[in-house]
Amino acid sequence: MVADEVRKLAEKSRTSAGEIGADISTLAREIRRVAGEIERQAGDVSNLSGLLSDIEAFSGKTAGTADHTKSVADTLKRLTGSQRGLA
Repeated sequence: MVADEVRKLAEKSRTSAGEIGADISTLAREIRRVAGEIERQAGDVSNLSGLLSDIEAFSGKTAGTADHTKSVADTLKRLTGSQRGLA
């Protein structure tokens, strides 16, 4: 009777060990998948950071161009106002 219980317990332990092994394999596979996804996203973040730097640089150039254009317009306005005073 005791030997029968020990055999049943041993079989149950073998079955549980097999299930645990399968779970560990599944977990390891998912960890590798998630690690790959994190690496891909890190590359995407790096690319995005570069794009944001480019946008910042272009924005600065655009602001400089706008300031210059305003200065030219103000000068033209002043000059055309002076011309009207002479006429």
